[in-house]
Amino acid sequence: FVSVMFSLARFGAVAARRTATVCRTQPAVRQMASFKQSMTKNAKVVGGVVIGGALAIFAVDGLDHDKHAAPLVLDQETNEEPNTGTTLTSSGSVVIGDLRVSTSTIPTPSYDNLDVDVNENIVLKWNQEGQDVYQVFNFNGECLAGPGPLTAAEETVPEVEVEVEVDSTPEVVAEHVPETTTPSAPTIDDEKLQEVIAQLQDRVSAIEAALPGYAGDATIDGFPNFKSTCSSLLKKHLSHEVYLECASRVTPNGFTFENVVQSGVDNQDSGVGCYAGDEESYTVFAPLFDRVIKDYHNGYLPTDKHVSDMDASKLNGSLDPNYVISTRIRVGRNIRGLGLSPGISRAQRRKTEQILVAALATVEGDLQGKYYSLANMSEEDRKQLVADHFLFKKGDRFLQSAGANRDWPESRGIFHNNEKTFLVWVNEEDQARIISMEKGGDVKGIFERLSRGIASIENGVKAAGYEYAYNDHLGYIHSCPTNCGTGMRASVHVKLPHVSKHPDFKAWCEKLRLQPRGIHGEHSESVGGVYDISNKERLGKSEVELVQTMIDGVKVLIGAEKSLESKGEIPLPSQLLQ
Repeated sequence: FVSVMFSLARFGAVAARRTATVCRTQPAVRQMASFKQSMTKNAKVVGGVVIGGALAIFAVDGLDHDKHAAPLVLDQETNEEPNTGTTLTSSGSVVIGDLRVSTSTIPTPSYDNLDVDVNENIVLKWNQEGQDVYQVFNFNGECLAGPGPLTAAEETVPEVEVEVEVDSTPEVVAEHVPETTTPSAPTIDDEKLQEVIAQLQDRVSAIEAALPGYAGDATIDGFPNFKSTCSSLLKKHLSHEVYLECASRVTPNGFTFENVVQSGVDNQDSGVGCYAGDEESYTVFAPLFDRVIKDYHNGYLPTDKHVSDMDASKLNGSLDPNYVISTRIRVGRNIRGLGLSPGISRAQRRKTEQILVAALATVEGDLQGKYYSLANMSEEDRKQLVADHFLFKKGDRFLQSAGANRDWPESRGIFHNNEKTFLVWVNEEDQARIISMEKGGDVKGIFERLSRGIASIENGVKAAGYEYAYNDHLGYIHSCPTNCGTGMRASVHVKLPHVSKHPDFKAWCEKLRLQPRGIHGEHSESVGGVYDISNKERLGKSEVELVQTMIDGVKVLIGAEKSLESKGEIPLPSQLLQ
């Protein structure tokens, strides 16, 4: 058990997040030593609070609008004293701050939602026919007041002291008021206890079926078929055990496990094969994503922390302009609460475009430019963007299967500055692809401009009341798990006609933690021995570290190209021989 866990029918994402917050902030109680030796490992409770040593269970009757909160209290032996600070009035009301919960009851209170707060007491709140109704319990699970509405508290309220003795019912002794005791917690014999547990199991089973994140009991019947030639990370890590653990789950945004794996099932030549539809996907489907991330990101663990550093002054080294044609560094960003491209709704996509266009209108200096909507673009603008190689196309078959191409081209667009060295793609694979680029190999200058652009856009996003999706484990959240972390790809177009023909070319790139691609992007072919070479890792290392990895690795490949050009007169770089 955790110390606080409330699972209620038809809670939306907000309620789910609130529950998770309560669970994280209260002291964790992972296991109970004894529950009258009658609570089996399969027993379920709708919601409970384990504090001091008593277990307060809150059950929910029914699934429609006639459901009501029904508290049950089951004793448990304890040697701990409950932490309490309850204040009672002489009329039996409970004061919460400067308000008071009346003890007048409302028969079988129905509610549209249920809110829970745990401070000095456990306070349940729900809406009863347009009126907020409260019920208050202490940490022994005893009902102190309610259900009833809040009324104005008296100016002076006597304090209450609560004392607890082992194996005895707590007594409440109030100073300067008539003697008052709270009702004793009911004792339940073993037979009654088993009956209560069975009732709770039935209730929870019904409620789980209506909860976001639950889609019924999984069976292996839907396990994907993979070809023998498939070598994706999805196939590698999707065991029967992982499938059964994830298949019935759904994120609060409605993204299913079938959605997660569909691209890899349709396209069995995928390197990875799975996509996230929202930020919560990485938590809900962690049994799969954690394994894929560990494999792709060089052993990155669920307990590891991500770091960020955009200080261009820390970069060292330069690239040979006789081999490097151009340099391009991009990052991805997504806005918290507005989904990710495979699972984003039409309304969320429109809101994302609105926020980003407004943010781009505020950038200054050499970053200033113009936004072009793909849906409303003139033919003249389209031809120019094609000529500049700026116009991104509808996603490839991998993104098509993932669901990222829906409603194309609505709410998509391109921004570029006047010098055409700073671009932002809106609602492509990620909500914002922020790009800094130019001819040649001035990696440091290109990275510095990117850093300024990212900061300017983020300021605009925050001004709209939003923020980037980010956490200290996965860094910046992206639809593809390979991009989580920095979301950064620092790349060069470099001439490697001899190296690219060497049988160890891909192995060399892997050794240097680099990723080779064709010059037209992922899954494309090389032209004339020119390759797009970039950092492979995104997660667990800072932006500066990854750009430096690219610089150092490309220098090694250029050294190998010179060696092969000389037909062995120049030795291969030592890094490739280790």
